[in-house]
Amino acid sequence: MRISRVLQCCLPSIILPFLVSAFESAPVKVWLRSSWPAPDILLEIIETVALENPDHFFQAFDVLTSPQFRSSNNATAAEVYNNAISALVVNAFFEDPAALATLELAVSLHSATPKLRAFYQYYSDKYPQPAEPAASCLSWVDWNGEKICDPETLKSLIQQPISDDHSQYTAKLLPFDHIQPSPASTLKRPLAVRFSISSKAPDPAVQYILRYVAPTQVNPSRNYLSGWGVALDLKKTDYLALDDRRAAAGHTDGESTSDGDSHSETTLSDDDILLEALKDLPEVQINADPLQAEEILTLGTKATHLIVNSPQPVTLLRQLSQNFPKFASTLARRVKSPPPEVIEETDLKRIQFQADFNGVWLDGLLIPEADLNPLGLLRLLRRERRRILTLRTLGFSPSQAVDLISFPGIGSAPSLSGSSLEGYFDASDRIEGGNTIVWWNDFEKDTRYSRWPSSLNMLMRGLYPGQFHSLRRNLNNIVLVLDLSSPISLHFITVPIPTFINRGLPFRFGVVPLVETEAARKVARLVYYSVGRFGRAATIQLLKASGDPSREAFDFSLAKAAYNELVKSKEEASEDLSLPFDSVIQLAAEEKLGRAREYSRRLGATASSFPGGHAFVNGKHFDFDDVGVFIILRIVSMLMKVDDQDFLKNLQIENAKQTQFLQEEILTGRLEDDEGRDMSVYFYDLPTTAKRRNRHVYPSTQAGSLKVFSLPDLFDQVGIDRVAIDYTTEAVPLSIWVVGDFNLPSHVELLRNALTAMDTVTTFRLSYLHTPSDLDSFNSSDPGTLPAVLHRVVLRRALFLATNEDLLNILDRISPSVGARKVYATEQAVLSEDSHLHTFLGSPVESDLEAYHASLKSGMLLGRSLGLKAGDAALIINGRLVGPFGEDGFTPLDFETLCSYELQKRVSSVIEVVNTTVALSELYTMTASVISAAFTPDPSAQGLFGAPPQVRQRACQNLPGNHSSFKIGDESFAMFHVCVILNPLSEMAQKWTPMITWLSELPLVHTHVQLIPVPTTQVPLKRFYRYSLNPRLPFDESGWVASYCEALDPTHSIQLASSNISWLVRPYESQFDLDNIHLSSLSASERAKGVEAVFDLDFLVIEGHAREASNAPPRGVQLQLTAKNSTTPIADTLVVANLGYLQFRAKPGVFQLGIRPGRGREVYEMESVGNEGWNSPSVDVAGDEVTLTSFDGLTLFPRLKRRPGMETAEVLVEKDQSTVVDGSSLQYSRGEPSWSLSPRTSHKCFAFRIKSYFGSEQKAEISKNVQAEINIFTVASGLLYERFVGIMILSVLKNTNSSVKFWFIENFLSPSFLEFIPHLAEAYGFQYELVTYKWPSWLRAQTEKQRVIWAYKILFLDVLFPMDLKKVIFVDADQIVRADLKELVDLDLQGAPYGYTPMGDDNKEMEGFRFWKTGYWYEFLRGKPYHISALYVIDLVRFRQLAAGDRLRGQYQGLSADPNSLSNLDQDLPNNMQHEIPIFSLDKDWLWCETWCSKERLDKAKTIDLCQNPLTKEPKLSRARQIPEWEKYDAEVASFAQKLVEEGKIHSHAVAASANDLASIGAGKKNVEGGKAMDGATGWRRREHEGNKTPRDEL
Repeated sequence: MRISRVLQCCLPSIILPFLVSAFESAPVKVWLRSSWPAPDILLEIIETVALENPDHFFQAFDVLTSPQFRSSNNATAAEVYNNAISALVVNAFFEDPAALATLELAVSLHSATPKLRAFYQYYSDKYPQPAEPAASCLSWVDWNGEKICDPETLKSLIQQPISDDHSQYTAKLLPFDHIQPSPASTLKRPLAVRFSISSKAPDPAVQYILRYVAPTQVNPSRNYLSGWGVALDLKKTDYLALDDRRAAAGHTDGESTSDGDSHSETTLSDDDILLEALKDLPEVQINADPLQAEEILTLGTKATHLIVNSPQPVTLLRQLSQNFPKFASTLARRVKSPPPEVIEETDLKRIQFQADFNGVWLDGLLIPEADLNPLGLLRLLRRERRRILTLRTLGFSPSQAVDLISFPGIGSAPSLSGSSLEGYFDASDRIEGGNTIVWWNDFEKDTRYSRWPSSLNMLMRGLYPGQFHSLRRNLNNIVLVLDLSSPISLHFITVPIPTFINRGLPFRFGVVPLVETEAARKVARLVYYSVGRFGRAATIQLLKASGDPSREAFDFSLAKAAYNELVKSKEEASEDLSLPFDSVIQLAAEEKLGRAREYSRRLGATASSFPGGHAFVNGKHFDFDDVGVFIILRIVSMLMKVDDQDFLKNLQIENAKQTQFLQEEILTGRLEDDEGRDMSVYFYDLPTTAKRRNRHVYPSTQAGSLKVFSLPDLFDQVGIDRVAIDYTTEAVPLSIWVVGDFNLPSHVELLRNALTAMDTVTTFRLSYLHTPSDLDSFNSSDPGTLPAVLHRVVLRRALFLATNEDLLNILDRISPSVGARKVYATEQAVLSEDSHLHTFLGSPVESDLEAYHASLKSGMLLGRSLGLKAGDAALIINGRLVGPFGEDGFTPLDFETLCSYELQKRVSSVIEVVNTTVALSELYTMTASVISAAFTPDPSAQGLFGAPPQVRQRACQNLPGNHSSFKIGDESFAMFHVCVILNPLSEMAQKWTPMITWLSELPLVHTHVQLIPVPTTQVPLKRFYRYSLNPRLPFDESGWVASYCEALDPTHSIQLASSNISWLVRPYESQFDLDNIHLSSLSASERAKGVEAVFDLDFLVIEGHAREASNAPPRGVQLQLTAKNSTTPIADTLVVANLGYLQFRAKPGVFQLGIRPGRGREVYEMESVGNEGWNSPSVDVAGDEVTLTSFDGLTLFPRLKRRPGMETAEVLVEKDQSTVVDGSSLQYSRGEPSWSLSPRTSHKCFAFRIKSYFGSEQKAEISKNVQAEINIFTVASGLLYERFVGIMILSVLKNTNSSVKFWFIENFLSPSFLEFIPHLAEAYGFQYELVTYKWPSWLRAQTEKQRVIWAYKILFLDVLFPMDLKKVIFVDADQIVRADLKELVDLDLQGAPYGYTPMGDDNKEMEGFRFWKTGYWYEFLRGKPYHISALYVIDLVRFRQLAAGDRLRGQYQGLSADPNSLSNLDQDLPNNMQHEIPIFSLDKDWLWCETWCSKERLDKAKTIDLCQNPLTKEPKLSRARQIPEWEKYDAEVASFAQKLVEEGKIHSHAVAASANDLASIGAGKKNVEGGKAMDGATGWRRREHEGNKTPRDEL
């Protein structure tokens, strides 16, 4: 929204007179279309069915392509569509009435067209076609690379012998392929790619991939899209940013410009509901006086009362919010104040709920704002439908299923203690007998803390953010379990820990050494002995002298020398003799080593469970990479005098939870202020704290460590009959399956431990699932093997009847080890006489063998679905996968711990909700699995952002709503419960109400809308808005798909305000300046037609987050996308340190992702392109293809691994550390971004990572492209500034003999300019290229267009341009160049990444406006100049070397949190960072402007900028004419454009006017434009900064 602050309060007086005529003026019509051809509508419907339910694809394909259905070639699109929908309904494709509505919306959104485009693109790349394919081979099969066109040939090939491994018959699979039969239900088979109009597979022994043949003739039509919003922003009418050529060229037909009888195509019927609500209100004379603050304050509650009492509240909400500027005065002055109960209720809701929060919940799950678009809603509805339908198969009604899945007790994932604490363990060494932990400080004994208070009541004292309570009590205990032979672990002990202690931070640090290797044991002996002999301080110094974090291993020679020096100094003061060094590391402290070994085993803190080590914060476990390296990096930041508030942030989060718990304990009296109480073990003695830890029971913080499956769906998928499974018992809440290959002894041992645990644990029933490790096991049918016998136990229902003793006896008798006996009918196991197991030891019948063979197939499919490898053993407990297990195994005691954890964590709430009188194990187990799977976070989000479980809440039900809410739909029968909490006068209301309307009209949907108006003294909405959402594909009268548009009442500025975050959209066709819609300049014919604009969806965004094995971002690596069979990149990018972020733009298709040639490829190789999520398979398994098949774009998670010998190498190699300070990377905490280094940095290479992060030199990337000698980028928005661009281009070209290339930021260009610039480039011999970069979702966005433009000038310089571009110059659009810019290209910037011109300082008249000479800037700059951003040169190579882009984005993220910061974003940001990122100051003659510079220097100026003048307020066009060459350049551009118009090469007349058409504009004058007087004296906008008014250009 671009409206002056001084105008905000008086907005109604500006807009109301205008709106009176707006109803009688032209509409503004907007279309959005795809940039690729429209596919066949029938294929689009079939693929949309697959999106709704993939299992229905082949059935739908057969139905809709059958001869009975096939329409005539002359059938219209409407006929094909209606017939297809009817056929799907008749064949029962829709599981519920809402499914049909979601399918029709998906078709209307054309959601399947990107996938079809990808199919066609892949086909064209892989199979180059002849111009006209043979009629006999329109459909064909790819059999092992051979093109088969007839069924007989294919049949003969299939019948030929096939090798067992099928390797030569496996086709390349794509993630979006349609495969029959499904891979989820089949074992390995030969694959054939079938390009056919039938899905029927000619041979059941072969899997078929069905793909589409790309059309040989390109369809000229495009899909007109739905699912986007458009806003008309009100602009200052006195801000002159209009190109007056529009006025001059717009009336050449001599037609009148009066309003006449024309009227908007947004007819008043849109407002009927609103007008109906207003008609009975008292008539009040509404004047144009500005609304007063008290009137604005009541707008929200008045709107709420009006909406709630309407018979159609959703419609009224939409109309009022989207047209609010029209009705602001009416609402304020005609609508009475609501009753007191309405005001009281809304006030209460603001107290109970965050006042400015808007949200939508689906069955209790808060929908992320990024998914609040039609595509996102459809995706969530599909997922939720599957869950609800699964619950219904368990016997629940729709309302019961919804109540169950949204139950707060389940959704909140309650902790074991009932508090915020969870997963705590006794990390003391009491169980081991003490003296195991080496404590480096003690608050209760060390004299340095003697002045600290000791009372626990001090915890109730308030603190500022970032502070900790400092008490002389051992409250905050951090125990680290580390391999002390690791240099990085040693470095942590000797540097960060002492720094913490010396700074007085209230954390007590202890260390327990890992003793699993000989080197680790030696160092552990040395530490234990040294602490006991010489003390803690001396030991720290000894270790510090011994360790070097850059070394691969501990250097015992250094340690020996340091030890001997220590002994020598100590023995001089004492007669006691110390042990020799060799004796210490071989013999000392053997008993303590044993206790340390037991400690690490008890707490599961072994090196095998996590090599980097472990940390326990008051018993809360973390892998050391989550805490240790994070602390190291923060320590470094602190030592470099970086603000330490951020340094302490993550530690504060965990400490805050524990402090809050202690405060609650004090308040409730459970914790008394007893000086004698040992607080160091308080958390360890809580009743819910576990004494031992198994890493498999308690999920770690690593992404994907918790895996939960919906068991009904899983078993159905792999062919396991749930009813046929036998269990040891019933009437218990937990079910455990031992999953493994029972031909392996270790897997049998796991089953034996489970049976043993049942003697003491009575809360679970047991069964087992055999998963053969290989095809040999699968093909074995020996009935005497243990798996076969165990299967017969289940098959004959003997497991329930047998005792544990019987089952253990069988396991002992039928050993799977080599050479062991097999039990047949002739050799019975020793069983009790009444054992029920006698029934299955007899000879198996044929049906037993058939059932066993089927179970083997299901077992192999199950192992694959669970992600288990050959030889893996695991457990499934109520849907949760536990394991696979390594050498540590799983003991009977671990089973007891697991059952206790799962019962309280996931199952107890299910039991509470189900509330059945009979304890039904099957119901509890299956229900808990479905619910738990729904709450498990996506591993991608969890790995990247640390996402918590997806909590569900009944938000609407918890708020009062008798007078300020409304409901739609029958709640008792609804499958989907939608809750909306909304400020009715907000931009979210404008955007969301069309989707709320669609949801409320769906069958089986209950919608509850809670309105919470937010009081404000500013007009809440200053724009008109429309959202394009067609519930059903529209057709015109001829039966073809309609090119539907959105029409709005006209105002001044139009922008596509709401589209998918993965869309790159630009205006493609329009004769008007969409940045400055000026209705009074339209002719009568133009008014009749209206202002029309066609936007194109040019590209979709492929973004991603790259990482190494350590999860650290491979910063500086350059990646590229290439098409298949091509080495020429279609896009390239740089991996930035901010979350390892990367971004490409592309049309739908299949591409190959690789590392660009150069330094990046020398250091790294691609391990996985990450096309299938966080845990994507490697390139060896899945290849290097990435598939863009959705309007949602694509998020990649590439994994890179270092090449051998490059373990400590960096793409960015250190050059000069002294001139650079700490860089930043973006990491998420609690869903909010905070700027810090990634906490998961490699331990092995950590020291080198630290060095590379603070400055480096990058080896130039290899490039085959030859760029121009001079590269200039600029940005322009609106016809006026695009007119300036043409003049600037000519001024550059007239002053150089070098080749020139212009780079335009595509986001803001008009269709007129894009039509004109190719002709200008051809005529004047320059190159040009359009570049863009989608604003990342994790970076704080700007909403005002001018500030967005400024941001693009500085925030994305490292990724905006191709990687082979070395240097680029920014030149403002309104500049005149008088010198050869090759001088700037050749200029040595002396190591700086960019060079700017200092602000002019010799125009004395402007002294009062030089804000940088006073206040903040004067103190901050410390004598350095403040630079202007109208002209600057960027050394992109050096810029990327210094990670300047990462640092600028980091600083921006921090400063932009304050809306009053960065007033001039593109100038303030680099100036604010110049102490860290140096700026080379260009000679002052490089930029001259009349505002800041002396006129005596004009003749020396190399460029002239049209700066705004706050004294004269002279408009730009008037000032431009004062530059002699300006009018000459302008006339030349206009003459050239006029020639193009006359030749019919361009259609825009606006670009063809000459300088003589310029209006007579002067300071303080009025000009006549379109027959109406306008004030042309205010061509600049004031911005406040440090109390000074700062003039600044605005586009």
